[in-house]
Amino acid sequence: MFFFNSLNKNQWSGYYNQIPINVDYVEIESVSSLIKQECAEHYHRLFFYCVDHYVTACALCVTENHEQCTRLKPIDELARYSKTSTELFDIEMGIQELDNTVDELRNHRQQTIDTAKDQRKTISKEIKYVRKQLVKESVLELSIDPQLKYLSSALKRFGKIQVVQSPCQIKVGVWEQQRAQTNVSITTVRNIDKTKLELIREILFENGSNITDCVIVNDGRMIFADNQRFKVLVYTGDGQLSKSITVGKSPFGSAVIGTNTVAVTSLKE
Repeated sequence: MFFFNSLNKNQWSGYYNQIPINVDYVEIESVSSLIKQECAEHYHRLFFYCVDHYVTACALCVTENHEQCTRLKPIDELARYSKTSTELFDIEMGIQELDNTVDELRNHRQQTIDTAKDQRKTISKEIKYVRKQLVKESVLELSIDPQLKYLSSALKRFGKIQVVQSPCQIKVGVWEQQRAQTNVSITTVRNIDKTKLELIREILFENGSNITDCVIVNDGRMIFADNQRFKVLVYTGDGQLSKSITVGKSPFGSAVIGTNTVAVTSLKE
């Protein structure tokens, strides 16, 4: 994959990724690139290629060093296979497609450069036009300025401002008048000194309980934190135990989050 780094320079750069091929094609390419025809150790003709060790071997090499190898193939067979390999054909097709892609990128680059040149010409023309208009406005301002000085000295005043008041033609509805005249009752603030406590209900807890906090939900349920027995107790509005939940060590405070959610603080284990 290639990309261009500039539109004003006839340079292009790019990055590439290696095309992965399997081991079989690497073996074929290694065999086809052999130059030596004789074994350097035994001076016999090389007939075999060991896929396990990626080396060529003569008949003596096979008996001495490659008896345990399971992937020992004749060189002639690998050479014939390399000429008719479908993988080699696929790679050639891939290279051809890559070459076509490079040509398309070059054409696209040239088109981009041409477009940039055209845009540059258009912008240059617009800048020249704006400059000419600015020059015309400057000349017009210089030619009008003396006339303005003469008018400012000859005229005593340019006009007179007069404020005219007229009644509003929109009639306010009766409901607007009634709403505007509605008396709002003010609730009298009660004196806390006159507040009296009244026992509504008594709730009994098990022996050994130590209630450290209590919150009341909107539906009347009461939530108690039992610090001694490590529990959160849920009571109904009439004082009946509804649920007992075991929580972490020493629950202390509680807060209502939602209708069915309560947050409880406790010591870290």
